[in-house]
Amino acid sequence: MEPHENTGHPRRWAILGVLVISLLVVVLDNTILNVALRTLADPVHGLGASQGELEWAINSYTLVFAGLLFTFGVLGDRAGRKRFLVIGLVLFGLASLLSAYAQSPAQLVGARALMGIGGAAIMPVTLSIISNVFDPRERGRAIGVWAGAVGLAVAIGPILGGALLEHYWWGSVFLINVPVVVVGVVLVALLVP
Repeated sequence: MEPHENTGHPRRWAILGVLVISLLVVVLDNTILNVALRTLADPVHGLGASQGELEWAINSYTLVFAGLLFTFGVLGDRAGRKRFLVIGLVLFGLASLLSAYAQSPAQLVGARALMGIGGAAIMPVTLSIISNVFDPRERGRAIGVWAGAVGLAVAIGPILGGALLEHYWWGSVFLINVPVVVVGVVLVALLVP
């Protein structure tokens, strides 16, 4: 083998695009929710959630996500990264749908915990897939793009959340995830090895 031959997957940059879409939905969700907290607390336009219930709506996701991240990374490596990515995306999308139509703060907290499970399945396998499809010489640049997507999602979340709340009801901040997840699942099925 020649020393300059690229050993990366031929569709690696398209695959990276799919992984960035998958990652965006996970990170975007938490930042978008912060904008909706005041509306969720409103008894007329929201769920009438107390301060404690609002904290649990945020923290149920974060606690489950952080608690399962390492375990799901290992399980994804053993059971199949693509499989775990699709399962995570589907679960995240379904839980987003449940969150959007929650009838009480308790339902929202439970749905957010399910979103945390989906997010924990998505995030580690995206990085693992990058390590597999990119040549070591390009891997740093690919991981930089992946990490940049996190920063982009953090910046876009509040702006998008504000725009959605200005024109639609509070559930739209969760419903926005569903079409992104559908596109992500289709692209993962078509492109990710």
